[in-house]
Amino acid sequence: MANLNDAFLARYNELDEAIREKYGQSNNSYSAINYYIGKLRKAGGKRAVETAETLDALRELRNSLVHMVRIKDVDPFTVSKEAYEALGEVLYYLIDPPLLYEAAIPLQKLLTCKEEDSVLELSRLMAERGISHVPLLKGKKVVGVYSESCLFRFLVDNPEAPIEMLKIKDLGEYVEISEQREERYVYVPRDYLLEEAIREYLYSKGETGRRLGLFLITENGRPDEALLYAAAPGALS
Repeated sequence: MANLNDAFLARYNELDEAIREKYGQSNNSYSAINYYIGKLRKAGGKRAVETAETLDALRELRNSLVHMVRIKDVDPFTVSKEAYEALGEVLYYLIDPPLLYEAAIPLQKLLTCKEEDSVLELSRLMAERGISHVPLLKGKKVVGVYSESCLFRFLVDNPEAPIEMLKIKDLGEYVEISEQREERYVYVPRDYLLEEAIREYLYSKGETGRRLGLFLITENGRPDEALLYAAAPGALS
């Protein structure tokens, strides 16, 4: 098997330099690798945390390589192909990080609703599919989001309303995004990072007082654009 020690160290240094360039880590007295490991752990999300743990193990391997004593000019151990490739995957993750839309549902497969749809039938369909939020569309633009909490608040204020006759349009302001009291629906652009989405979700309740119900992905993250994808918090793991 070829000795990958030098190639491993060269790739490790490449990763170190890439981290410093991307995040402005110009202080050479502090490890850019440790900075990146901490950043991944703080970001949360299964893939980010797994990448952090992998990199931490590779960091220890690198330290062993740097400090090992050669025996008669022969390395006492060599880096495995798997470890070398794992370091490459971490580097690729940094250079080309995952985007939210890659974990989202495209519009063509998304359950959506229109103003004339029956509230009762939509609720039954949501229960069957295990869906909690459904974008209300006019054309391809989102004009509201229907959820069970919308219906609950409407019925609390209108206890005599015949639910079997209700249409989405009858709920009025209860499905408007701006009128949601407990949840947020966030517009983001197509190139929005999965790491940023995880952070937005984790800190939503603490920073805004409302939990994050749905990410609405358009080309540039504007409400006046056509919906391309949608992602619930469950897609962030």
